[in-house]
Amino acid sequence: MTKKTDSNTKDKILQAGIKLMLTKGFNATSVDEMCDEAGVTKGSFFHYFESKEELAKEAVNQFSLAQMQHFEAGPYNNLPDPLERLYGYLDFMIEGIKNSQTTLSCLIGNLTQELSQTHAEIRSVCHQNFSWHNQRLQNIIDDAVKAHPPQSEIDSASIAKYINATIQGSLILGKAAQNNLLMVENLEHAKKYLKTLFPEKEYQDNSPQV
Repeated sequence: MTKKTDSNTKDKILQAGIKLMLTKGFNATSVDEMCDEAGVTKGSFFHYFESKEELAKEAVNQFSLAQMQHFEAGPYNNLPDPLERLYGYLDFMIEGIKNSQTTLSCLIGNLTQELSQTHAEIRSVCHQNFSWHNQRLQNIIDDAVKAHPPQSEIDSASIAKYINATIQGSLILGKAAQNNLLMVENLEHAKKYLKTLFPEKEYQDNSPQV
């Protein structure tokens, strides 16, 4: 028989799991704590998820989807020049970091570091989601390359991975120092590097002025 599902209840459990695993990690978060946070019974938890591991895999996908939707809604997507969209992507991220009131964290990166050697299926889901984000950024870079051919050939896939590696590394440094602005500094460096790859052009900084 097919399980009946209540999307609202399942989402509450997922959001509780995301919140707790972001702050405590996977191993330190219990099913009981997630149920208490979501305001549901343990029976409800196991109605929707066979195990904590199954919830973690869905939580990674849910967290990743929310991030994708956030960036797809960014105003830089409406810029007509593909190169400005590329720089605008970084500007959008930088301004979001500056405006954050809490130390930033990434569920995908956190679980990868904690579980890559012990939970192969969760590691695989994390890898898949990193690949999706890399591909999205690669597409933005490819559009910029078509509109503004660089002086020499570049590897857009490698550059996308470099930028996302900068983001993940900066999150770790920021958490250690309790300072999000370390990530801003590193993204500014990444932006300067990107500008060396393309022909010089007059560029209007579209980030909000504080």
